[in-house]
Amino acid sequence: MPERSRDWFRQAEYDLEKAKLDLQWRYFEWAWFTAHQAAEKAVKAVYYARHGEARGHGVRELLRSLGLPADEALLSQATFLDRFYIPTRYPNGLPAGVPHHYFSEEDAIKAIEAAEVILAMQDSGVVKTALTERVVLARRTEEGRQKATDS
Repeated sequence: MPERSRDWFRQAEYDLEKAKLDLQWRYFEWAWFTAHQAAEKAVKAVYYARHGEARGHGVRELLRSLGLPADEALLSQATFLDRFYIPTRYPNGLPAGVPHHYFSEEDAIKAIEAAEVILAMQDSGVVKTALTERVVLARRTEEGRQKATDS
């Protein structure tokens, strides 16, 4: 399987940009959901870099399954985003009405800030090491295949 963690992270960055546009256009429920998507994809980028493939949408559980040292602040931001994964999109996730009427500008700003914290984890030494190790391993594997083919 080709190494795609950089693709996942780049899409996370685009999703974060989109969340900010949703905020600007006052679609606060979508700003929240898109911020969640950005955080989810950023965590999956690290997961793909370290383990291969990640499944699920819970950012907190994805973070915990990475096996990195626990960062309670990061887990707290992930939990905050996970709380409204369904209610930001579906009326049946709420007692009445539509999601658009339940989320405020302040909610959207907090969600975007939480996603920014999670995307910033890419700058940590542990994550950079994981990404680098995966890329080096992929290159070595490819070099080994090439040598076997050349022989």
